[in-house]
Amino acid sequence: MKHLLNSRIRSGFTLVELLTVIAIIGILAAIIIPTVGKVRETAKAATCLSNIRQLGLSLLMYAEQNRGQLPGENNPKWDYAALSMFTQESNGTIPYNKILKCPSDNEVRTGENIDKPRSYGYNPVMCNPGGGYGNESMYGVNLPAPNQGMRISGIPNPSRVALLVEFHSSLNVYNSGAYATRAELLSLHNGGMNVAFADGRAQRIKNTPELQKTGAYGLKQFINLYLRNSP
Repeated sequence: MKHLLNSRIRSGFTLVELLTVIAIIGILAAIIIPTVGKVRETAKAATCLSNIRQLGLSLLMYAEQNRGQLPGENNPKWDYAALSMFTQESNGTIPYNKILKCPSDNEVRTGENIDKPRSYGYNPVMCNPGGGYGNESMYGVNLPAPNQGMRISGIPNPSRVALLVEFHSSLNVYNSGAYATRAELLSLHNGGMNVAFADGRAQRIKNTPELQKTGAYGLKQFINLYLRNSP
């Protein structure tokens, strides 16, 4: 009986062994969990890049069917114009689509239309909203008439001009009316943002301190580089 009891005791884990196993599990968790998080964020960044690329291509498709002219400030707004290429529905009946929001964008919205968040903003040069940015010395040449969309043929360097960028407006709602000069550029993807260009491609741009510096005409360097329609 005593021999059997000792055998049972010896067949279990010692405290040292148990602590060793727990330590190994902790080390593995410390290695795996951050890796899983990075993989998840990489997947979200890829989804966002796909979203903004599809939206940019949709705007170009809209222009192709609209005598080469991109959406203006209103009637239709850029998002309705882009989504109409997906849904084939009229502007007034297009439902909200999750493609308009980056999966990494967790900003809490305030104000109106909080149930329809947008993570992407339309380059105001493309629509010359209200004629307020019609000064060629500020944004470049070939600007459209007030509230009319830019013609694709009027963009001399489409590979350098952004159609859409990731941004938050001052009110964090999609139709707050904030222009690019007052917009908060996002850095959701390893310190960078996704941008859709007028040539149909999309890429991640590193949001460096250099891009945030004030450059020509008192504008941020990012605006001078990517939002002006210069030859």
